[in-house]
Amino acid sequence: MDIKILTARITQQLHRLDHSGFATQADAAPSLVWQELTLHPASHKFLVSGNEVNLTATEYQMMTLFMANPTQIFSRDQLLRQLGLVAGFGADHIVDSHASRIRKKIRESGGPEVIHVVRSVGFRLA
Repeated sequence: MDIKILTARITQQLHRLDHSGFATQADAAPSLVWQELTLHPASHKFLVSGNEVNLTATEYQMMTLFMANPTQIFSRDQLLRQLGLVAGFGADHIVDSHASRIRKKIRESGGPEVIHVVRSVGFRLA
């Protein structure tokens, strides 16, 4: 088995353990607020103007990363690493798809357009 594949699989399994319901550092983490968005790590809730929006685990992680670092621009490779996803052929499309779905869910809840693409660099809150 290729070492990169093995490493990616182990990383994904460790990522899943963080979301298994056991107490983690997120239980003590304060809520993140940015414009009309609120993210509650302890209860794993994401709110847009007070309305709860259901995000997948990866989408939630992505928003946590953006909201914890609102001025930072993240490259696709950085996002893949932070989210524990496998880099490789078609991986750029994975990040774009997650960002697009998050934008759509926020927009459908009456929220602003918050994830912007910085051409040839990456993604950021805007």
